[in-house]
Amino acid sequence: ADKYQHEGDYERALSYYNEALEMDPDDWSNYNDRGATLSLMERYDEAILDFTRSLQLDAQQETVYYNLGIVYQKKKDYERALTYYNRALDMKPDYVAAYINRGNTFTEMGRYEEALQDNSKAIELDPDNARAYYNRGIVFHALKDYARALEYFNQALFLDPEYSDAYTNRGITHAATGNLELALEDYDRAIELDPDNAKAFYNRSILKGEIDLRQ
Repeated sequence: ADKYQHEGDYERALSYYNEALEMDPDDWSNYNDRGATLSLMERYDEAILDFTRSLQLDAQQETVYYNLGIVYQKKKDYERALTYYNRALDMKPDYVAAYINRGNTFTEMGRYEEALQDNSKAIELDPDNARAYYNRGIVFHALKDYARALEYFNQALFLDPEYSDAYTNRGITHAATGNLELALEDYDRAIELDPDNAKAFYNRSILKGEIDLRQ
């Protein structure tokens, strides 16, 4: 089932988790795994029910609190998301993914200093984590500190040269500083890596219009 989930075949993964729960309805991990699949399918309320049931069976699993944080973050219930990320981090203080996602939640709330602190902690724990550098780039762009944003996007791409979203957002930062040709190169590379990157297509379209107007 995990294989199908990672491959994006969520319906097949779901059917396997359903079978597993029929065979062992008291296994917290099956509810957690099915909840994670439902979350990926954007069936958030069903996911919350599964995570809640998982915690009823075993309340000492930090992964389940983390997954609840993700669901509530996706639902834009940020305060509740923070509650669950905090619980996960209380249980596992070196939980890198929880620092990263709590940092993202702070960013979405406009609480940028706290976001920077969480991503700094993630980098301290995992210096090669491209996503943590990328997220710091997002924060510095929001703060209009474009030089530092570029610094962190560059580091993310050094660690992960196929990070499509990092190319997209570095392109947006280049465009904000007037470096339109560099921005175009980044959008093209982002789309090459991920042909479904709608944000890169959208920003490239706008940028090409600006370039045409200048010619």
